[in-house]
Amino acid sequence: MLAGYPMVASNRLTLEVRPTGRRCDLHSFPGRKIREKTWQRWTVALPAGADAVRVHAVDGSALFWLAFSEPFLPVLPSLFLWPMLQLATTTCLALTLIYGPGLLWFYPGRALRVNLPSPFWRGRWRL
Repeated sequence: MLAGYPMVASNRLTLEVRPTGRRCDLHSFPGRKIREKTWQRWTVALPAGADAVRVHAVDGSALFWLAFSEPFLPVLPSLFLWPMLQLATTTCLALTLIYGPGLLWFYPGRALRVNLPSPFWRGRWRL
């Protein structure tokens, strides 16, 4: 992830990739404009046998700054669905706990008989 002003002449950002048994490949930042207050992704396709990755950044300007985060692997889209699944199941549980007793109380037809486990009550109770 990048932020700041990597396109200014005194700032420089390159990525060094070392494949297994080969020389290091340098990937320079392509030069897209990045706004000051937003982080943007810089995606580089790594070769299959990449052993090491090194980020070279030079912030040579007194007025324009440059920032980057550590390299990371992309997140699978299915991981974004997990919070939505949690929200849906929690909502279903809350609705069941709120409306369930009322729906049992006003059960249409014959009365529902329930055994209540308690040392104070014996037998069946009608709801």
